[in-house]
Amino acid sequence: MRLGPVYGDLDREIDRFFNRQRQKRQPVQFRGPTWHPAVDLFETADMMVALVELAGVDLSALDIIVEDRGLIIRGRRDVVTEHQARSYHIMEISDGPFERAIPLPASVNADGTKADIKNGILQVCMPKAPALQITITVRDQSHGG
Repeated sequence: MRLGPVYGDLDREIDRFFNRQRQKRQPVQFRGPTWHPAVDLFETADMMVALVELAGVDLSALDIIVEDRGLIIRGRRDVVTEHQARSYHIMEISDGPFERAIPLPASVNADGTKADIKNGILQVCMPKAPALQITITVRDQSHGG
């Protein structure tokens, strides 16, 4: 019984299949319905500051919600070119709706929050809420009350 040529043909076909697979481009991976902009969050002596990367975002549709210990930023980035892509080779810039919820490590005062944007970076400055000061009353234990 001669099985050599059969296995030889099979080996060649398997090699040819894997070589073709390696030469094909990787498939484009599409993100879910929302994306998350990059954020830096830091603290100064009197405020929390969030820097949010938002190049190409329509600022008129931007929502910023500041709560006691949280910041929520919502918006949308539309496609920024009038050209119709025939095929993508690299696709790294997200578009469509986004939302980013950021827990804050300190309580902030929403009323004093200020936001501005420069070179596609949104800066949200949130003053820290003043610490609650509690006065302790010491009762005289010797008089029963």
